[in-house]
Formats: sequence, structure tokens, C-alpha cells
Amino acid sequence: MLKNEPSIYILAETALVENNYIKGDFQKAKSLVEKLLPDLEKIAFNEEGISILILLSNIAKDMGEVLQAVEYGKAALKAALNPEIA
Repeated sequence: MLKNEPSIYILAETALVENNYIKGDFQKAKSLVEKLLPDLEKIAFNEEGISILILLSNIAKDMGEVLQAVEYGKAALKAALNPEIA
């Protein structure tokens, strides 16, 4: 049902990712968010996309993947500073 409304679907899925992250289930959160990334192309890459990149950065950091966390953080910063090229 939510698949017909991409923006709402992405918000709902992001909430599931955040819930798993808060519970400390980083692997499940990472798996869910990686499935969500292709759907971002269906909507304008905006605040939701930046929030997802920040969430990915936090997940990677907490999983000990520091270099990946930095890359996601840089991507979020780039998207925030240059929204027209994100």
C-alpha cells in the first residue's frame, strides 16, 4: 500500500531502520537501509536522503566501520551543501 506513495514509504521504512538502530540491532538496521537506498531515486534526494546517509554513517560507526562511516558522513554533507547535485 505504501509503495504507491514513495515519499511516505521511505519515511515509514526509515522509521523501521531507526527503531532497529536504537534497539542496537545494527546489522538489521544496515540491511533495511541498504534495501531502501535504491528507492531514494524515485523521489527528489532531499532531507530524507540526507537523514538516511547520516543514519548509515551512525550505523557504520557503531559497527566499527569507521572509514565507511566517514564516507557516508561526507556524502551527507555534500548533499546538504549542494542539493542540486545530490
